[in-house]
Amino acid sequence: MKPYVPDQLPITELDYQRLFALVADASAELARYDGLLLGIPSPAVMLSPLTTREAVLSSKIEGTQATVDDVLEYDAGLAKEGENYKDIQEIANYRSALYQARDYLQDYPIRLDSVVIR
Repeated sequence: MKPYVPDQLPITELDYQRLFALVADASAELARYDGLLLGIPSPAVMLSPLTTREAVLSSKIEGTQATVDDVLEYDAGLAKEGENYKDIQEIANYRSALYQARDYLQDYPIRLDSVVIR
């Protein structure tokens, strides 16, 4: 068996014209996304469905049987006590814990020596 021999660096056959055009396009898309976020009064509105989905999927590991739709009905006050009501409450608690952790990290960021991770 022969060992892997990587190509010589730096790579000399790069098409910089094509790469610069792609980087410019990516930069423009990021600027548009940043502008979109600036126009939203509360970014939590945009992230809320993703947080709910994460809470549902993570809670399924523990055996919950509720769906995202069930949790949304619970949030709207339409959920009635039934077979999966406790599962829905468990997911709501999980989501609440995610929000509390986010708020806590605003004042107490994770630190690795002198590097602050936000």
